[in-house]
Order: sequence, then C-alpha cells, then structure tokens
Amino acid sequence: MKYFFSLLLIVLFNQSSFSTTNWQNYSTAGYIYDIAAQGSYIWATSIGGLIRVDQSTNTSTIFTSANSGLLANSTEFVKADSSGRIWVSYNNVGGVSSFDGVNWTYYNTLPNGRILGSIKKMKIDRYNRFWCLFLCTSQNIVQDRGLAMFDQSNWTIYDTTIIPQIWLGNDFDIDTAANIWFSSYYGIFKFDGVTSTVYDTSNSILDNNGATFISVDKNNVVWIGTDKIYSFSNGTWIEYTDPLSLIAAQSYKIYIDQNQNK
Repeated sequence: MKYFFSLLLIVLFNQSSFSTTNWQNYSTAGYIYDIAAQGSYIWATSIGGLIRVDQSTNTSTIFTSANSGLLANSTEFVKADSSGRIWVSYNNVGGVSSFDGVNWTYYNTLPNGRILGSIKKMKIDRYNRFWCLFLCTSQNIVQDRGLAMFDQSNWTIYDTTIIPQIWLGNDFDIDTAANIWFSSYYGIFKFDGVTSTVYDTSNSILDNNGATFISVDKNNVVWIGTDKIYSFSNGTWIEYTDPLSLIAAQSYKIYIDQNQNK
C-alpha cells in the first residue's frame, strides 16, 4: 500500500505561488490514504476515521464508527460527487458508504444478490455517476471481480461476461466519450461499451506490461504508469524518462487537477 502522506500531515495550499506564506498545516493521527475536495471542505481517509477539514474556519472533524454511519474506522478511498455526496470505502470491510451531509447510506448488495466486496478503486464521472472496481474473496481466493456503476438510482455491473479482461484490472478511468480505460499487469485495455482493445508491449511503446495506474485528462489524453510515465492520445504514445517523471512513476497514482496539472 502506498500512502499519500505519512503519519501526521495534511498540507493545504491556498495560493498558486510557492513564494507566498499561505500554508496551513492540519495534524491528525495515523496514515492518510486519500483526499477529496468538496467546496470549502477537504476530506481525508485514515486508519482512525474519516477526516473533514473546513478551510473557512481552519477546523477539523473526525467521523468514526462511533459517531457516524461509518461501518469501520479504517477508511481507504474518498470521492466527492457534484450533488454534495461523499463516497467512502474501507480497508477491512467490503462495500461503500455515502454521506449527503445528514444521512449515511451503506451499499453492499448489488443486483441479483451479488456482493460489493473490497473496493479497489473509485471514480465519479462527468455525469455524476459513481464507479468502483470491486473484489470479493473467500479464504484468500478471488471469487468475484467486476466494475460497478451507480447512477444515483440503480446499479449496473460489468463483469467478465461483458468485459473479459475485467478480472485483470487494477485501476481505471473514463474518458469524455464514455470509454473505460483499465490498467493491469498485462498492459492496458479500453472498453468502448461493446469491445475491448488491449495495448501491451506487442503493439505499443510500453516497456513492460505492468501498468499500475491510469488516468484520463479532459482532453482524453490517457496517462499510464509502469516504472515510467506514458501518455497516449489519438494513436500517439509518449514516454517520459526525465528524473521527476521516474520518481512520479513510483507513486502508484496520477492525480489530474481542474487545471489539468498532473
């Protein structure tokens, strides 16, 4: 597991220039796994609960299973959708919880009785739909794996009967044409709603098939991480081998902000 911050640090930077002194440090106990912005709030998952930092008052609140609808204190991923909901997954509990500012809702059972197991990755798309890559195990043996989508009313499941390579996926993102891109240890693949296209060392410039993470920016440029950083757009591949890119490749994640900074 790679941690975005270690031990006690969340740093919020309020201006675009590093020459300013407008830094604010917020301390909390334990590792920080993931962060999400929601208006003046910054949400962060940790082993001790879900943290909400109010930048307007410089105060923080920790939500735990004792004082909220969380199923467990050890939270892993957090995403904010455009309707004001926060989505939270757990380290040791399957399923996902949402919080609308008042009510908590826990989702665990999918259509046809399928169980939403351990959440491996989560996304909110441009249509405000919630997506998650899930994994179900029994006695350390994988029993089920798939991609689930919630459109604010209903769940849709994509499994190996729809996307054969879904069993291999370890990260995903969605472009503006609704293509779903996956990274895997066997290269990357794109699902266009009907068919899957695989890109690996045999038909791309990838130097190995171990793609650990993938992200798509608003221009539909696909960013891939192996032990290097690659981009792919309109049939053109670029490999980034400068020292900073090689360091970034070890982070196991690319974040793209609203200004398309990576």
